[in-house]
Amino acid sequence: MSNSNPAFENRSLPGTNDTPKISELASRGTARINAFYKRLDAQLANVEFVAGDTFSFADITAMCAIDFAEFVGVKLGEALTNLAKWREAAGSRPSAQA
Repeated sequence: MSNSNPAFENRSLPGTNDTPKISELASRGTARINAFYKRLDAQLANVEFVAGDTFSFADITAMCAIDFAEFVGVKLGEALTNLAKWREAAGSRPSAQA
């Protein structure tokens, strides 16, 4: 995703300078995140949290991944209703407001 966002121009790898973007990697990354979203949406059809009975680091990590993907232009698809519902609930937690 950083290979497609102008904010990462010549910064496509962490810790390096002048590393050009590779558009094919951006396409592959978008396909992979969308596949992940579908799996996570299916998982959240039957559970309230990503892994286990309580909000955990897995939920925090998924929320951060979704937020970063949105920052670089990859939005949740409309069909991902379970994931959207979970994201809304996770984002409304007091700890997410900090």
